[in-house]
Amino acid sequence: MNEMKTPLIDLLRGIPANARLEWEDSPTSWHQAPVGRYCKEAAAELSRLRAENERLKSRLEMCADTIQSLAAVARAKGVICNERYKQAQITARAARTVSILGEIPLTPPAAEGESK
Repeated sequence: MNEMKTPLIDLLRGIPANARLEWEDSPTSWHQAPVGRYCKEAAAELSRLRAENERLKSRLEMCADTIQSLAAVARAKGVICNERYKQAQITARAARTVSILGEIPLTPPAAEGESK
């Protein structure tokens, strides 16, 4: 069944503002409720909340996009940091090697044509 249903907000707006519900508790006691006014207020609040929901969804999507962008930057910087760390390790190892080699007396190789 694909019946077309009227949205609740339209049903609420369709109730006349001066509509009242009356009921009788006993022959000497009866009450009235301004349902028309309640329906108008409910429709206005529902409309306001829907607009707020859309605004918040938009901000949430913007935050999600920002988080994804920041995550991409962090991943890229992480790679850069890893590369810098590797370079620092290589430099430290090279410095250690040079230090160790510095303790060993080395004679430079003789250039071609030089006598020993």
